[in-house]
Amino acid sequence: MLQRRHRDAPPSAPDPMSFDEDVEPDAGLGNAAMQELLLAGGADDGPTGSPELDGALSMAFCDDLGGVEAHFGETAENDALGAVAHAEGNRASFGEGIQPGKPDELPPEALNVIAHEMAHALSAVSKDEGVDLPGDRGEAAADAAGDGFQRWGERGFQGPAPRLRPAEGGGASIQRKAKAGASGLTGRPALQRGSRGGQVSTLQTLLRRHGHTVSVDGDFGPKTEAAVRAFQKARGLSVDGVVGPRTAAKLNGSPKKPASTDLSKWLPLRQGDRNTGVSRAQRLLNRFGAGLSTDGDFGPRTRRAVEGFQRANGLAVDGVIGPNTARKLNSDSARKIGAGGGGSMPGTYLGQYASYRYGRYQGMIDVVQMDGKKVALKTARAWKKLKDAARRDGVTLRLNSGFRTMAEQQELYRRYLAGTGNLAARPGYSNHQHGQALDISVTARSAYNWMHRNAPRYGWRRTVPSEAWHWEYFGS
Repeated sequence: MLQRRHRDAPPSAPDPMSFDEDVEPDAGLGNAAMQELLLAGGADDGPTGSPELDGALSMAFCDDLGGVEAHFGETAENDALGAVAHAEGNRASFGEGIQPGKPDELPPEALNVIAHEMAHALSAVSKDEGVDLPGDRGEAAADAAGDGFQRWGERGFQGPAPRLRPAEGGGASIQRKAKAGASGLTGRPALQRGSRGGQVSTLQTLLRRHGHTVSVDGDFGPKTEAAVRAFQKARGLSVDGVVGPRTAAKLNGSPKKPASTDLSKWLPLRQGDRNTGVSRAQRLLNRFGAGLSTDGDFGPRTRRAVEGFQRANGLAVDGVIGPNTARKLNSDSARKIGAGGGGSMPGTYLGQYASYRYGRYQGMIDVVQMDGKKVALKTARAWKKLKDAARRDGVTLRLNSGFRTMAEQQELYRRYLAGTGNLAARPGYSNHQHGQALDISVTARSAYNWMHRNAPRYGWRRTVPSEAWHWEYFGS
């Protein structure tokens, strides 16, 4: 399906040199008009498959939901976690009894669960700490979103939409709407040969989810032990056949090779091709350090990345993705691309996010995490080059804000209107939302002077006279 997400002004004593103000705001579409538009039907390719439901969720979260995936009918997966529904990253999964439809025709509990998981998926928590435990902050935040959406539904979706927020603060990779009394697979106490009971059944269900053939009978016998050992070996864990916290955390995660990485339909792929298979291949190459835009266009950079991957993995180097290269791209043992490939990825690849300019959707762009912030890939390399140049001159540049999602800009604008935040652009009009702008801390005089002497030589311009920290990249 389709990915999503700042700059916060402190509630007191804001640093005027650390937070940006963007461009002048003005009035936006009124709530009544927005409500009529969205409840009449959102995008046909929205995450739930129901345009009306997607529209209502989009308005409540102030987000287009473009990067969220929703999968219904996954009863076995959720039963294994003791959950009604759960989310992992930007993927929401719903079990038995939860189906999409027109929001005013859904039962209140379904509205609650769907909004609950959407709050998780919009936050896109990315941790490696298994299933959430009772009291998890992310669950409390998602509960608030679910309750707010349900109350709106009980009012017939009349009146102002609730201001729902992504469920930040979760402490686990799997955030779930737990069934009553459910506890999840934690590895405490450890499960091993001879163990019996419901936790073993959960373990066996998760092993099956990861492609291992075992019976779900609640009995940890030799076949279950062999499957655990195989799983541990494939994931680089200590191979002892015992399911402790680390093995449980990996089992609770997604299978290594989701269907969306299958390239067989498009093989062979070569320079000049433009299709979904190319974008999938680019996404796989980025796992190995390619640093490509996942635009579906097999150009020279993609060919060089393929050649670098082939070279690093002992394959025939021809720049064409055939069966052998595709198989290796999906392999747990593949090596990262060397210096001769497509160029190293600056930061950590996060995925594709919706971009906006002048209030209009501009398509999906690749985003990485650098210095703890989201940065558009097209800008990330330029930022690294600028920062490295400053470091050579003995100056440290610090990033305060990079790429922003619609939800983040909406929140900043809300704070501005409420008088609790700095000046902020109307959502959709900030240059942070299409990745061109960065906020760079210039509180240190050395950083301020260095930027004004040198940044233009690297393609950066200060575009807002009143904001010494706001810089935009125009190319060098």
